[in-house]
Order: sequence, then C-alpha cells, then structure tokens
Amino acid sequence: MTNSYKKFTEINLFFSFSLALVGSILSPYIKSLGFSAWQVSLMFSVFPFVNIIFLPLFGRVADSLNKRLVIWLGIWLEIVALALYLFPVNWYLVVGARLFDALAASLVSLLILAKIEDGIQDNKKRGSKTGAYLSWGYIGELVGPLLGAFLADFFFVRFPFLVAIAILIGLLFYVWQGEFSEVKKYKIKLSELSWLEEIKIFLKERKLRGMAVMGMVMHATNPAMKVFLPIIIISEMGMTYQAIGTAMFVYGIVHLAQGLFGRLSDKWGYDRMVVIGTLLVAISLSLISISSSYYFLLLLLFVQGIGTSIWNVSAWSLMSEVGEQKKIEAQVLTSYYSLAKIGALASFLVSSFLVKQLGVDIIFVVNGILIVIGVILAWPLLKSSNNFKFKY
Repeated sequence: MTNSYKKFTEINLFFSFSLALVGSILSPYIKSLGFSAWQVSLMFSVFPFVNIIFLPLFGRVADSLNKRLVIWLGIWLEIVALALYLFPVNWYLVVGARLFDALAASLVSLLILAKIEDGIQDNKKRGSKTGAYLSWGYIGELVGPLLGAFLADFFFVRFPFLVAIAILIGLLFYVWQGEFSEVKKYKIKLSELSWLEEIKIFLKERKLRGMAVMGMVMHATNPAMKVFLPIIIISEMGMTYQAIGTAMFVYGIVHLAQGLFGRLSDKWGYDRMVVIGTLLVAISLSLISISSSYYFLLLLLFVQGIGTSIWNVSAWSLMSEVGEQKKIEAQVLTSYYSLAKIGALASFLVSSFLVKQLGVDIIFVVNGILIVIGVILAWPLLKSSNNFKFKY
C-alpha cells in the first residue's frame, strides 16, 4: 500500500463519516421544521442539479491543476453547507445548504477516488484495489448514521451537525499536510471549459454510454432512499432516529465486503457484475413498498446492500480503467456523475408529484421497474467490457 493510497483512503473515511453523521437524519429533520414530504423532495433536487451543471467542469480543472488542492477547497464548502443547515429559518437557506453540500460532497468524494485510481498500475487488480478502498471508506458511512442518530436522540437534533463540522475542520489540516508543488503550470481559459464538450468525450465510448444509462436509473433511487425511507421509519412506523441509524447500518454492513466483490468483478467481468448488482437492488427496492414490518425492512435493506456493493465496485472499476488509459480519470468520473444525477434530478421532481398524488410507497415500485428497464437498455452497450477503445 503506497503512502498516497493510505492517506487518501483515510481522508475518504473521515469525510464520509462526517457526511453520514447528518445524512440519515437530514430529511426528517427538515420535515420537522414544518415542510411536507413533497416539499423536502423538491429542496433535495438542488443536489443533483448542481452535480449535473458543475461537476464535469471541476473534473477538467482538477485534471489540469491539483486534485489535493481542489479536495481541500471542497471540504471548506462542506463546512459552509453544514453551518447553513444549522439555521434554516427560511426555505432558501435549506436550498443554499443543499447547493454547497452537493458540490462539496460529490467533488471531494470523486476526486479522492480519482487520486486512488491514479496510483493503481495493475489493471488486473483494479477491481480488488478499488473495492478495498471503497470498503475502508464505507466504514465511515456505516458508523456515521448510528452515531448521528444516537447524538440526535440523546442530545438534540442539531448536535450531529456540530460534530461533523469539528471533524471537517480537523480534516482540513490533515489534507494540507502534503505536497502542493505538483500544481501544473497550466492556464485554464474559461472558453475551454464546456459542459457539453466534457460530456461528449465521455459518451464517445460505447461502454460509458451504457454506464450513463445505468447511472441515471440507479441514482434515480436517491429520493426513495435518502428522503422517503427515513420519513417512513419515523412517520409511518413511529420509530426514533436510532431506528434510521440501525436501518442504514444494516444496509451498509455488506459494503465492507467490496474488496471481495472487486476480486469477483476482476474474475467474472465488470459488465456482468454491474447487471447482477443492479437487479438485486431492483428486486429488494420494489419489495419495500409492501413491507409493514421493521425487521422485514431490515432484511430487504441487507439484500439491497449486497446489490449496491456489487454495482458500486464494478461500475467504478469499469470506468476507471477507461479514464486511466487516457489520463483523464477525474473527467470520466465527474462526467459520469453529472449524467447519473440527471436521473436523480428527474426522480426528485417526479417523486414529489407521485408522493403528493399516490403516497410514498409507490416510489419504491417505480424505481425497481426503472432499474430493470435500464438493464435491458444498457446491456448491449456494456457487454464484452474487456476491450476498451476510447477515442476522442
């Protein structure tokens, strides 16, 4: 394990942990301020909108300049977002917090991944090394919801936000302890930064077009999992914030096995594992709509966690192999994320309407069906993913 791999794995762990402290309680917290479920969904749509517009441009900047410096600036943005969440006296402050949160959380996470992938030289072990990194990082996402929910119940609901800010301030100093001398002497012109051009580069590769389809349908599940599932546990099942933390722990525990799933992806093919993972998610997600028992819900979330883990490591490995060959790792990852968030944005908007008209449960069924349709459309583009021919 190289020093760079170790350092950025640690940065990812603590950054993920700080976000997870507040992530699972955020939607019921905002709803408790007097907003309805569909209004919360609309405010959360800011997150994917920002990702769609800005991420490809920042990927180009990071590839041209210095990923570590952009990561450091991204952590500052996340601190600002958390501070705004503390005092959401008006809806536009919540929207502002979501804006900064979107840019910071996505940018930092993706650029840390890009730094990790830069250091992987053996493509035959890309899946296992990526999976090991993702597993270590997920420890933070696993423990965060449990601790955040406990702090919210034991102290007060804003307390996890304060703890997250303190962690991120400490992380700023840790990130700064590194060489920034690698900043490239490259002058970026605003005329060179084109969202459309970055997306065109991504979509010229057939298999990346398949990943764009799958990314959209998988990220379309964001409203169901991040907004409506916590609300169901609190409002419909009458449980506490700690029940949300437990549910997210059960969902996340299997993500610690992403190193194993990465090795299987290296052996069986990233394309096949993408399909296996997403179909598991589709089935378990759909069944949540008929779950009246909290323990049955936990079982479904465990199965969904398996599917998400398989999808996660195989998808990143597939795309990273392409990006690394062309030395545009950050561009590939941020362009993918931008396209994938189109699915999330559309889903937040449509989900608001569906929930208002038909109730919360329908969202889970619709998302499951959407994933199956995505697999049918994407498989002809994804299959035989061992031979990459990336062209401009």
